[in-house]
Amino acid sequence: MLKLLKDYFVGTPRIEDPAPQITLRAVVLTGDDIVEEPPKGPERKVLALEPYFWMIEYEDAKGQITRRRITMRTIEEVGENLILRAYCHERQAKRSFRIDRVICLIDQDGEIEDAAAWFADILEDTDFRITTKPYSQRGPNKVQAEPKAPAVSPYTTLRRELTPALDVLIAAARSDDVLHPGEMERILRYAEDEACIMRDAGTLPSLEGEMFEKLERTIRRIRPTRDTVEASLTALASWEPARLGRLARALGQSVKADGRVDDIEAALAEELFDVGTRAHGFGWEDD
Repeated sequence: MLKLLKDYFVGTPRIEDPAPQITLRAVVLTGDDIVEEPPKGPERKVLALEPYFWMIEYEDAKGQITRRRITMRTIEEVGENLILRAYCHERQAKRSFRIDRVICLIDQDGEIEDAAAWFADILEDTDFRITTKPYSQRGPNKVQAEPKAPAVSPYTTLRRELTPALDVLIAAARSDDVLHPGEMERILRYAEDEACIMRDAGTLPSLEGEMFEKLERTIRRIRPTRDTVEASLTALASWEPARLGRLARALGQSVKADGRVDDIEAALAEELFDVGTRAHGFGWEDD
């Protein structure tokens, strides 16, 4: 069983820690939005999300618009609505948001994305459906778009397969609060190598041209927390030795990519080494 990680990951944020600032040219709207909690009832469909960090612009039932920095947790289907459950860093508490009332998503670099389009992309191969038009296309009479048929894209296949590995790599890279270009390059190189292995093994149908550009955007928006890293290390214990070894080498190389190795990065590498030792009875050499 994995040992407690709280002593290791003092630089990895807890979900309740202060969130990074997002600077925009536009005036940040203020006010206390009213967020509806979904009613209790029979068991609902729940989709766990990676720890995406965004500022959302949200319109409540009264038409008030606010901006909140959140870390996403899950999406739930409640009646005809999809509910986003997240940790709100402004209120320092869990909050629920109706997805059809999220206007846009703003990442840590200030890049703005239409919410409906982004959620549709995230849910494209699930049985959840985004039925509202993107906010930019909405008029006085909201028109519903036809639901998309579920289809697992190569990008989604790759992202889901590599999620625990990316969580560990990103947590190490962000331990000093900066995702260095060298660290990003090494993480993407690891993902590309794994994608080629999956394609050759027949578990990834193809390598699409925009796959890694999309993956880079995803990596920049993920902000792993301590519970995320602990869960990912637990998942990695079931990986076969060759895969775990490739990840260990990628971690060793990525933590050196910015020219320094801090205590958190060293501890993560040691913990991953221990995962391999406990799971398979051996370790590996960092090259």
